[in-house]
Amino acid sequence: MKKLLILIMILVVFSKAQAQPVSFYVHGDADDWQLFMSGKIMADLADGGKVVCIILTAGDEGKGNTSFNSSPLPYYLAREKGAVYSAKFANDIAFVNNVPQLLPVLQTANVNGHILAKYVYKNIISYFLRLPEGNANGSGFPATGNVSLKKLKDGSIGSITSVDGSNTYTGWGNLTSTIAAIINAEKGANSQVWLNTSSLDVAVNPNDYSDHIYSATAAQDAVNSLTWVGINEFINDHSFNLSANLSTSAFQNASAIFGFSVLALVENNYPTKFTAANKAWLPMDYYSVKRNPLLVCAAPTGLTSSAITHSGAIVSWGAVNGATNYTVEYKLASSSAWASVLTTATTMNLTGLASSSLYNWRVRANCASIGSGIFAQSQFSTVCPDILEPNETYATAKTINAGNNYSAKIASNADKDYYQISNNLIQRNIRVRLTNLPADYDLRLYSPSGGLIATSQNRGLANEEIIYNSLLTYGAFRVNVFGYNGAFSYTNCYTLRVDLGLLPFFGGFSGRGEEDQENEEEKTEILRGGIKIYPVPATTTVNISFDAFTKTTATIIVSNQLGQEVIRKTVGVDNGINITSLDVSNLRPGIYSVKINNGTNVQVQRLQIAR
Repeated sequence: MKKLLILIMILVVFSKAQAQPVSFYVHGDADDWQLFMSGKIMADLADGGKVVCIILTAGDEGKGNTSFNSSPLPYYLAREKGAVYSAKFANDIAFVNNVPQLLPVLQTANVNGHILAKYVYKNIISYFLRLPEGNANGSGFPATGNVSLKKLKDGSIGSITSVDGSNTYTGWGNLTSTIAAIINAEKGANSQVWLNTSSLDVAVNPNDYSDHIYSATAAQDAVNSLTWVGINEFINDHSFNLSANLSTSAFQNASAIFGFSVLALVENNYPTKFTAANKAWLPMDYYSVKRNPLLVCAAPTGLTSSAITHSGAIVSWGAVNGATNYTVEYKLASSSAWASVLTTATTMNLTGLASSSLYNWRVRANCASIGSGIFAQSQFSTVCPDILEPNETYATAKTINAGNNYSAKIASNADKDYYQISNNLIQRNIRVRLTNLPADYDLRLYSPSGGLIATSQNRGLANEEIIYNSLLTYGAFRVNVFGYNGAFSYTNCYTLRVDLGLLPFFGGFSGRGEEDQENEEEKTEILRGGIKIYPVPATTTVNISFDAFTKTTATIIVSNQLGQEVIRKTVGVDNGINITSLDVSNLRPGIYSVKINNGTNVQVQRLQIAR
């Protein structure tokens, strides 16, 4: 008994490990499989397989998108509805104790850039491309522009459009690649599938209908290079000349299945197709194997990258049927050398990666009996390190050293970073630069007493800079980096650098010196009404009002009587009157000059501080 239970468990595990078999049926119009292939479809369903029907033409018989006989439904849609009826019935009778469900509703599927009609009912799926029927010899019908699959194949026409106008196939290759895309999308984890079409062998299937021939040609062209697809070929119109080969029950099933196809026509006021000529095909189901599928080790699908940090990531993929292990390779996108790891799992933790870098990674399955498959590839980017966190408040500011570049990030719209830098009598002047911005970040400098000295608020990704040439203020200054209007980047860092010096700093990332200042003074002029400064005298805060010609940025520079910069602030300005405030609580009483430079013109005014 114990051995029997173990055997049952082994069989259950084995059955779960096997992918559901999938077979594809590509036909000319909506009732082809019911007339010529129903016995094989029933067998595939009874074996627990998934059946995918791909119907290329609308079977409109030259009527296009129109109706007749006062039908509420266009003729091609009534035939399509009949195919859905048949598919549902076939699935329902294929299984013992099956519980029927409601008719499937129309879905759409985006395949190869085309929006296709799709119906799903349990284990049977139907795609309808709704192309114009091509007539018996492929000449087409006048009402639909005399187009056909045959003409698309031989190049007589460059494109063909569905009767409902929803899709246009620009050439034979576009049609065949769409069929191949459906097969790849529906095959699941199978390493082998079967394609069933009309026979292209005129010796055994002579005088077949044109759309039968060219739907089969399109399907077989689509899988020509897909060696994992086997091909069965069916005898269609010629089969009425052959002997009946279906069992009594299979013939009865075929008749009922075709009857459901006809039902949709009759209930929509169209003539029945349950005629003697059509019924003559029902007792036969002749096919032969044209090509057996080659067993291949399939490429993994469902590649994902997660838990990405500055130095690692977890990569994962879907299991491949028959795989014994997987080869995972990864590298910097800029590198040519791959690192390779073997694993039996479907996930791997990659460590020791470079921060803020784009990585390529790929995985392939290795199957014991048939070798390795092809690689499937994906990408991810590591984030930048943020080792100075937490530093979101003035009180938790992290101490940094002058002359070093620090990389950090604003990781959310609520994040902000504070840093502490201390000057002294010798290294008393301060320059703060914020560069390599991934988003619109701004910069503030606070005095040791906590007062705001200056703010740099350039627009967009422009660099930020604050210069504070201090005469008497020494201690622990705070630098604050924050996102404008909540700007942030979880993955990319900014660069912060603070420099201290004995000599005054001058603004500009090009490193302007005193000669540039002198040249700047030569083009000084008072524009419009000039600068207004109040209150006069100022004590701790001064308001500066100035007039600008255009929307831009301007630099405000406060200098002492020795010409030394003591405050620098960059602000955004609009056309017209602009007002900004400066904290001058750290400046000694005396006379200073205030200069506003917009890059083209300079405005100058006198500032008096008294306490």
